[in-house]
Amino acid sequence: MKKALMTMTAAALILSMAACSGNANSGKTTSGTTTAAAQTEAVQSTDQQSGASGTSVFNEENGVLTYLDTEHAPFDGTGLKITINKSAGTVNFVKTDLSGKETVEYYTFDFNTNTVEQYYYVSMMGTGFYYTFDLNADEIVKIENSEHEDSTQSTKDNGRYDSANERLRSDVKALQTYFTEQYGTEMSDMVEKSAAAPQDKSDTASSEEYGTVVIENGDRTVTFTSMPQKVLCANLYAAENMVMLGLEDHIVGKNVHTNPAEVPLPELADKFENIPEIEKSLENAVALGTDLVIGQISTFKDTAWGSFEQLESNGINCLTITGTIVPDETVEHIYIDIENLGKIFKVEDKAAEVIANIKADIAATEEKVKSIADEDKLTVFVLDSFNGNEIYTTSSGLQSNLIELAGGKNATKGMADSRWFNTSVETLLATNPDVIIINDYGKQTVEEKRSFAFDNPALADVPAIKNDKVLVIPLVEVMQDVRAATACEKIAKFLYPECFE
Repeated sequence: MKKALMTMTAAALILSMAACSGNANSGKTTSGTTTAAAQTEAVQSTDQQSGASGTSVFNEENGVLTYLDTEHAPFDGTGLKITINKSAGTVNFVKTDLSGKETVEYYTFDFNTNTVEQYYYVSMMGTGFYYTFDLNADEIVKIENSEHEDSTQSTKDNGRYDSANERLRSDVKALQTYFTEQYGTEMSDMVEKSAAAPQDKSDTASSEEYGTVVIENGDRTVTFTSMPQKVLCANLYAAENMVMLGLEDHIVGKNVHTNPAEVPLPELADKFENIPEIEKSLENAVALGTDLVIGQISTFKDTAWGSFEQLESNGINCLTITGTIVPDETVEHIYIDIENLGKIFKVEDKAAEVIANIKADIAATEEKVKSIADEDKLTVFVLDSFNGNEIYTTSSGLQSNLIELAGGKNATKGMADSRWFNTSVETLLATNPDVIIINDYGKQTVEEKRSFAFDNPALADVPAIKNDKVLVIPLVEVMQDVRAATACEKIAKFLYPECFE
């Protein structure tokens, strides 16, 4: 079952109601919410959850141990999802309900720094706080609000620090005792043993082994000195490129889909089941522990996921989809994005394979339609959306490029300096297209877009309308990812079915 939407509120509320409030619901589940803490592997099978004790109940994959305990957690009415990261030296506890559904609350024991970070949700405030607890000092040393702003002193000033410290000290001891009794060893010992164990050669390279990767991204230079571990994909196509390269385990979230047509490729669908959809906000990007955001140029606004400056100040690298920062996007820019991912994640061979497959498929489509003479090529008008008497359509860019690769002519090519522009119904009439492509996305339905053209008497003699030659394409299929090849073939088959018989 796909994890649901993350909706952690970003309000900077008064600190006198700090997270140490006794009204917090420590068992708050995330029905309708994806926790930023819960970056986990698949939950183990039911028979492993049946109450067996000892460390043997943990599943291990790529140096990470996981276990879901819904029977023995030390907190009333909750379970625990436990993740032990060998290379990082951490033990993470995410609170769940008794069915295993994760809540937003977690505790991360870091034995490199000998600290515990807790995210604590305050239901009466609709937000949460981050606490850093020093295991040596046995006390809280830092408190941050949901925007990671330091609120330690204000919490002390409001007289809430002592109760918060007592609560967290009790929780830490309860978890330590629980772990020792349930699994037969102390957390610190297990991490030390795990960290000392031989590592699988397939594990992520260390920073020393990784080196430095420099990506020229438009007018920005993006530098990586270690492999990103928590990638937020702000568009479906960014996520699909990652998954196509076998990098789904690096994705901590993707954007919330805005249309039923915005679904993953069927062959990738099962790998998207554990990728949560995240509500757009800088706070959520930060709360996920994101170290890289990938998206269109529109992603990087303070009204979206955050500006370059905002994200980078939180230690988050930003990679812009190339096609959205060049004057005229073509399939060549998709290859650049895939190649860049190959460099960043050290999967150059896989990236080269994916690129070669896309090129081969597009070449096969071009071969099918190469016999179509220029004077016989069909004219295509893209009806992206409408507003009153205006139509939003394409002058250049990827969709225009795919139409041309498929043997067609973009009816509005070169009519504007920008790739997308507003024009009138009169332009649709004047270009007299043979085919209309309707982009399926957004709030306007395909039926509404179709009616806009077909219910206008002035357009009745336009060949595309008179002959009912309308191709509906989900917008995601003509955006910046591996779908380019199949979209090109789909358009070509619609324009010239006889070439594919």
